[in-house]
Amino acid sequence: MKEIEEVIGKINPPAEVSVWGIGSAGINHLLGNIIQLIYAVAGIIFVFMVIISAVQWIISGGEKEAVSKARGRLTWAVIGIVFLALAFVIISIVGKVTGFTFFVGQ
Repeated sequence: MKEIEEVIGKINPPAEVSVWGIGSAGINHLLGNIIQLIYAVAGIIFVFMVIISAVQWIISGGEKEAVSKARGRLTWAVIGIVFLALAFVIISIVGKVTGFTFFVGQ
């Protein structure tokens, strides 16, 4: 039986892709970048939600319904950041089990 390289030759990745790494190193790099982007966007959204909630609370002037909306928005923002932290822990555990290094050098 012929070797694969004898039949189709050696396949080299394009230069743009080869800087990320080949095989699992490339996948690690790509997934790490995607996860880093998701965390950055989520952090920015969290900050904006807290600022919006604070402004809404200040502007409410003690009106119960407006204060309740501001408190609810702030509560959901905190719940979201807690889930983000839990996701970080889960991703780290999955990374240890599978051998992927998602957050190395970040």
